[in-house]
Amino acid sequence: MKNKAFTLVEILIVVGLFGLLSGIILQTYTTISRISYRIQQEKEIAKEALVLTQVLENLAQTTTIDYSKHPYGDLQASEGMVSELHLKDEKNQGISIKTDGTCFQASELREQKQKENGPSSELELLPVENEEILKTIRNSNCKLILGKNGETITLLDSKKFNISQAQFKIIPFISNQDLQNIYASESQNTDIKELPPAGKPGFWLFITLTSKHYTPSQRSNNVVLPLQTFVSLQGATPSIYSPVKNEKPTD
Repeated sequence: MKNKAFTLVEILIVVGLFGLLSGIILQTYTTISRISYRIQQEKEIAKEALVLTQVLENLAQTTTIDYSKHPYGDLQASEGMVSELHLKDEKNQGISIKTDGTCFQASELREQKQKENGPSSELELLPVENEEILKTIRNSNCKLILGKNGETITLLDSKKFNISQAQFKIIPFISNQDLQNIYASESQNTDIKELPPAGKPGFWLFITLTSKHYTPSQRSNNVVLPLQTFVSLQGATPSIYSPVKNEKPTD
């Protein structure tokens, strides 16, 4: 009887150890799965961001800002910020880039909250926890599109991740022709102390990508990539560093 009792105790110990090890293995497997899922999302988002920047760089080789669609007065008032970018190629054909569909604002990813152990008036920006806002972000069907000759090309879509509304900052704010007009009026207007910024046209793109099922409290689903990239346009545009004058060549 003693041997049987001892054997039963051994069995109980083995079962207990097996259960403990199974729990540890399951927890480890779950943790590894979550880390792998997060890494996969990070790789996917980074890959799409890289492809997008390469597409824009290729496009930049033959395009410039279409200042007829972006008047100087409007750009000056908005400090160069626009939600739809208009370009033109060497054949003077128009190209537009914008986000389309239901898009969230990048600012919605953060909310102001009272700072812990601080005065009531002191606030800090923390990841959003409002479930309605999170639902809006997760259900967004935003995409970044390029339009040319009546055709639309999707540069980014929301099948694998969420996309915020894109913003563009045009640099410089002014076209070559407008700049030359200011140069021409400078001699007649002594109030002009400083000319507007000059340089080869370009633009900044600001857009944010997040995990498809974005949940700030879950490490596996809180991937956020705030993409900011500058594109220098190299299309057939007169350099506005050297205003062109209509002068006849001398013999």
